[in-house]
Amino acid sequence: VFQFELFLSHYSTVAIIPILKNIMLFCWCFCSLLSMAAPTIDMWNRSGDPFSVLRKKIFLKTGLNWPVKRVAEISGNITLGGLMMVHEREDNLVCGPIMPQGGIQALETMMYTTDMVNQQNLIPGVKLGVYILDDCDRDTYALEQSVDFIRGSINKIDEGDYKCPDGTNPIIRHKVIS
Repeated sequence: VFQFELFLSHYSTVAIIPILKNIMLFCWCFCSLLSMAAPTIDMWNRSGDPFSVLRKKIFLKTGLNWPVKRVAEISGNITLGGLMMVHEREDNLVCGPIMPQGGIQALETMMYTTDMVNQQNLIPGVKLGVYILDDCDRDTYALEQSVDFIRGSINKIDEGDYKCPDGTNPIIRHKVIS
């Protein structure tokens, strides 16, 4: 998210903003089509993961804290953050079973779109990434996830890692892009 400022120092703002808007519009439209065409019968194994891409890209990050943070991540030069209802709300737990016709489709759509943008090189010289968290259909948990995401993004920036094409150091301004 914060790497976007550095990206803008190398590319024209006028050229990149329409590209990013079109990517997000495509992702939204594709997700809408999936949800309209979704089957009405619950044919997924509710205890498992119905999509192969998710099996490859979701990493469970465990620690001493509960609940387990579920993250879907694709690394890139520009990282788009996502907060989606992948699991249902459960009274006894923070996260219940997977929502096969809701958030899981939005998650898969965002990851697929990102893969397609990167494969077709729509933004030359830039790899698009995603960092998607599960909010488990709970507002308070979603807020915690959002704050952790922003806090983690701020701490990851190491100004010494970046150089402009002419060899000078970029001017880095830490701003949250929403």
